[in-house]
Amino acid sequence: MLALIALGFVTLTSATLALFIYYKNPKSATNQLYSFFAASLVFWSIVMYFSIHPPSPSQMLFFIRLSMLAAILMSYAALLISYTIPSSNFTMNRTRFLIITVLSIFGAITAMSPYMFTGLSIINGNVEATAGPGMLMFIITGLGYTLASLIILARKYRRSTGIVKKQLYLVFIGMFIMFTLLITANFIVVIVFKSSAFINFGPLFTIPFLLLTAYAIVKHQFLDISLLLFRTVTFTLVTLAIISIYAIALFSFLNYLPKEYHTALTIFLALVLVYSYHPLKSVIESLTRNIFYKQAYSSEDFLEILGEIIRSTLTLETLGHKVLDELCRTLPVSRGAFVITQKEAPAQVIAVNYDPKPEYTDNNIYNLRQAAKNDLLIFDDLEEGPIKMLLRHLHLTIVMPLKVKSTFHGLLLLSDKASGETYSRQDVDVLEILMPQLSVAIQNAKSYEEIKGFAAKLKEEVTVATADLRQANRHLKHLDKLKDEFVFIATHELKNPVTAMRGYLSMLSEGLFGPIPDKMKEPLDQLDSSNQQLVELVNDLLQIARAEAKTLTIETKPVDLSAIVTEVCHTVKPLAEQKSLTLKYDRPKKDTLMVMADDTRCKEIMNNLISNAIKYSAQGTITVSHEFNEDKVITHVQDQGYGIAPANQVKIFTRFFRVEAEAAKGIPGTGLGLFIVKQLIEKMGGKIWFNSVYGKGTIFSFSLPKVPKA
Repeated sequence: MLALIALGFVTLTSATLALFIYYKNPKSATNQLYSFFAASLVFWSIVMYFSIHPPSPSQMLFFIRLSMLAAILMSYAALLISYTIPSSNFTMNRTRFLIITVLSIFGAITAMSPYMFTGLSIINGNVEATAGPGMLMFIITGLGYTLASLIILARKYRRSTGIVKKQLYLVFIGMFIMFTLLITANFIVVIVFKSSAFINFGPLFTIPFLLLTAYAIVKHQFLDISLLLFRTVTFTLVTLAIISIYAIALFSFLNYLPKEYHTALTIFLALVLVYSYHPLKSVIESLTRNIFYKQAYSSEDFLEILGEIIRSTLTLETLGHKVLDELCRTLPVSRGAFVITQKEAPAQVIAVNYDPKPEYTDNNIYNLRQAAKNDLLIFDDLEEGPIKMLLRHLHLTIVMPLKVKSTFHGLLLLSDKASGETYSRQDVDVLEILMPQLSVAIQNAKSYEEIKGFAAKLKEEVTVATADLRQANRHLKHLDKLKDEFVFIATHELKNPVTAMRGYLSMLSEGLFGPIPDKMKEPLDQLDSSNQQLVELVNDLLQIARAEAKTLTIETKPVDLSAIVTEVCHTVKPLAEQKSLTLKYDRPKKDTLMVMADDTRCKEIMNNLISNAIKYSAQGTITVSHEFNEDKVITHVQDQGYGIAPANQVKIFTRFFRVEAEAAKGIPGTGLGLFIVKQLIEKMGGKIWFNSVYGKGTIFSFSLPKVPKA
């Protein structure tokens, strides 16, 4: 009875796992081979039971041989699984696969022949099978394949990391215990000790493998146990519902209908049940989902929502909170935090469902970063050690490194799930898909924050610089005012002694202090000329100081410009004659040429322009002329002198500017005349300009407003 219960338990469990593992992903080679292995295990368990409890004594040898065939199938399936797990594709090359398959077929044929077990014998009241030479084939295809499977799993285990490493470890241990017990009880004890006493317990020896696989399912996301239970219950309820409906309907109608309608009724009910299968399944799924699969969500929809958040969010704080809110809502995570590293600043923590906000030391962040590297760090996958202790201390279940190429940007830290469940395979897959996208998004958000911060800093620096410039400008204006005051005071004070010197020189020249010796006349003339230049310089400086201090008085009134030009030409004509120049004034036919101006300033302007024309001419004619428009009188002073080089023309009205070539020729001047002329003309409402051809002469022109008509 115990053997039958063990057989039922093992058979039901193996068959259920085989069916639903295959249903989970029918295209996966690992799932297909696992289902094949489980089916082989069910077949072997049933055959083993009948080899011990045959329907008739004559069939015992047949079932013993059939059990050897089933054992070879199990070893064959285990070898194929060891090559493939956990890949979705079949990874064994074709040649090796053909060799293994051919050997397995030959071993199966041998198992059913008289060469594996030659017959039965009764020893000490027990029926024992007598092994033959074909047992060598079983050692190769049964024991050899099993040993090879364990070796391959061990090699994969050493090369793997993370979840895969833990999965392979559990599968290896389960397979090792199961095959060790099975081989010991069914072959070593039978062959060496000639006893079959332990064969009854054969199905129970698969329990370690089943339990460890279940542990892998629950703790390491090998399969989603919630989905497995959901589909198992759904399938069972649908099957029971169909059987119940069919039985009740058939029993009810058969009692009331004639026998000739029974066949038609049976066919009709069968068709009804076929077409009602999917609607019935949908109804039962909706009822059972709330019980067994409450946290179901669509990975595609969830990733699309997160992708939209990533695409539409620029700021780091907003991005972190939105992503964490969505993770807490959908997975659902109880608490989560981003730890964003900065170049030269403390790490920034963005947290959801924490009160107060968590604090992580630089040492904690460094240790988590080193442990995670490029993969998810999952608490359940870690061996006991410093990192697992750190995760336990920080109440963390998953650590996601945020890296773009070799640049580390931070960590995503997730606590346990709000439902109290472990993270499923679906959760881990979603997080692995999200990891590179989220890393790039964090990098972009950090760059945006840096640019934003740089712009704010630049704006602040510009504001400070502008304030400094304004302060410097006020200071310069103050210094300029002090300079103007100094120039005004200095020139005003210089004017009195210079005027006195001028008077005494005049008295000396006139002989008021006695006759002047001939040898003193030339030095006195040079002294008088220098004194005259000094007087002009002082007057020019006073003019500039008054103009910039806005104390230069201009009294505009109707003035006869032609009379002023005539007077000035008469005054400077001797200077022109000294240089053999012709001074010509083309006076208009009108008796008067009335303009609105200051007559004293007009004399200064004309005297400066005509004197300059004389100074900067070696030959030719100097012509003064006028031209008229509606409201202006334009005066031209034209010479045939040296002209002005193009490079110097833009500076000609700048104060203290003198052409080096002119200074080298010994032409006296201060570089202030044209500057003062421009100031005076503009204060009287006019303009001044010039045209010059270097080496041929210059025309200076200025305009003054006409006297308005009454």
